Amino acid sequence: MIVISNSNIIKTENLTKVFEKNKPCLHKSIIKKFIYYFKPDKEEVVALHNFNITIEKGEFVGLVGQNGAGKTTLVKILSGILTPNSGIAKSNGFIPYIQREEYVSNIGVIFGSRSILEYNIPVIDSLRLYAIIYNLNKDESEKRIEYLSNLLEIKDLLHTSVRKLSLGQKMRCNLVASFLHHPKIVFLDEPTIGLDALAKEKVRTFLKEINEKEHVTLILTTHDMDDIEELCERLILINKGEKLYDGSLNEFKKEHVKKKYISVTYSKVKDNKLFDKTKNEINIKESSKTYFEGEIDLNNSSRIIETLFNCIDITDLDVRETPLEDIIKDIYCELKR
Repeated sequence: MIVISNSNIIKTENLTKVFEKNKPCLHKSIIKKFIYYFKPDKEEVVALHNFNITIEKGEFVGLVGQNGAGKTTLVKILSGILTPNSGIAKSNGFIPYIQREEYVSNIGVIFGSRSILEYNIPVIDSLRLYAIIYNLNKDESEKRIEYLSNLLEIKDLLHTSVRKLSLGQKMRCNLVASFLHHPKIVFLDEPTIGLDALAKEKVRTFLKEINEKEHVTLILTTHDMDDIEELCERLILINKGEKLYDGSLNEFKKEHVKKKYISVTYSKVKDNKLFDKTKNEINIKESSKTYFEGEIDLNNSSRIIETLFNCIDITDLDVRETPLEDIIKDIYCELKR
């Protein structure tokens, strides 16, 4: 029996989900292809395998993995959309896929590519409809709409039809609808997909603030590693339905960062021999007569930078950590070997 403690809000034990799909048809005969169309061969695809996680109240957790890793399957089970083949999940005291009707009034779900607002009516009418669905007091719901609208800067959009909104405007309006009823948990699947830099920043600022002020538990799945770095303290890395990592994002970076990126602009070379020797320690990616950029070993970075100052006149220097996206990409490349 799965037990949720006072501090835990989500817990899974040996969660397994298997999908059945058609095998590719390899028959060349037209008759066999015709038969296959009505009776295809099946194969099983394991989306999650004995998956165990525990998430505390108020955590902001990033779920990361390649397409098909199992992220969306996990979110759909935790939000009550899918039922696992075996194992159990409990969220906010409910088993989502069994007690879905009672459970969904305590959660919010955002799928970046889909709107939860009615397409042809003004935003405010959709929000008031949700307030009725959630049995919210009229005065309280109006105050809540005003509060969230101010946070997300959409007050001037409330009387506009959803079909007339840009993607970024639509996402911010969807967020108001998802947080309208003070949910305990919100699942965010690619909330910034397709948004421009300004719209992304507004969404991120809102999510940070609502997480800090209302202690709502946020589960974020995304391919945008900037979202993860900006928002999440905890990272869960998934591959083929199993956990590769579950812990602090900072610890993950410390464990896997082995190089830094450097870009240097210089006016002249003071010591050609020393400069050539130093460049041999840099994995040069791009260079010109007075510029180069590349990768340097993390352990030798201070020495290499000091040596560069001794052998060239540097006019501009930029040293950056390895982006999270590159770290994760390297991990998956290692797994394929």
